[in-house]
Amino acid sequence: MKHFQRRPHHPTGKSSFNDIYDQPHAGPYYRALAPLDYQAPHHAQPIFRRLAAAVARHRGVAQPTVLDLCAGYGVNAALMNHEVRLKDLYEHYLALPDEAPLDLLISRDRRYFADARRRPAVARVIAQDVAGQALAYARKAGIVDDTLQVDFERDDVPDEALELVRRADLITVTGGLSYIGPETFGRILSAFPRHRKPWVALFPLSHLPMDGLSALFAEFGLTTEIWTAYAFPHRRYRNDRERDRLAARFRNRHARIETPPADDHLEAVFHLARPRAELSAPPLSALVEGPGPDAGSRVRRRLPPAPLEIAR
Repeated sequence: MKHFQRRPHHPTGKSSFNDIYDQPHAGPYYRALAPLDYQAPHHAQPIFRRLAAAVARHRGVAQPTVLDLCAGYGVNAALMNHEVRLKDLYEHYLALPDEAPLDLLISRDRRYFADARRRPAVARVIAQDVAGQALAYARKAGIVDDTLQVDFERDDVPDEALELVRRADLITVTGGLSYIGPETFGRILSAFPRHRKPWVALFPLSHLPMDGLSALFAEFGLTTEIWTAYAFPHRRYRNDRERDRLAARFRNRHARIETPPADDHLEAVFHLARPRAELSAPPLSALVEGPGPDAGSRVRRRLPPAPLEIAR
């Protein structure tokens, strides 16, 4: 297993937060990202829930299995299977005392998630990451069902890991696509039989090139759909330097989005890849916006009622 490399900036131009991604407790992660209004999992929460329900209906399973890539401390699993919002998670973790013993913090978190657990859970979640301490926390806190500490991007994958991967009906990624690409998805999709490929739901940042991944998905019989009506807020720029580094890339990439880009936030564009036979179950618009007459008012919606009204 290769160690998570720490660099001042990611090669895509995005600032690096590698020092918070592999700690024994999730508190530093939430404290670092709250002031930046990191909200990608907030926008993914209803979409991932709808996707899990849709793939379960289509495949006739009572509870689908989700493989969450770059899962870290399990934020996507927490939002999928618990009656909490991202705003609630920020408030919970920011209220925890820094000086408390680790065992006490994890015990408190385990009670918090046990009390908020949906019954039945939306999905069984396998959390994958290279960050062993983060995965261990997610497992100890009762947030995820299984963990997989594998570097699909660089390493050969052991057979027992592939056995776990093959259980997935749906693969999800929110903030990890700055770190993984065709190598990861090629190894994962190769593990599945030809007649049973998973759905793949992605929220890549707007400036990231995705043609290579879409072509790879096509090789495995998956058709990629892109939600072009609007992008989703990801987080605020860390500083003016980061915004300046990314400005040209965003202008070049945003041609595929119908609404103009935000000037204060990184934004993500939703991609969904599905087997061709399952494209109509249901259509992309129903998965993104869901039912109801107010769907159009949620264009580039942010955390209600305002971006993260949390005591700092």
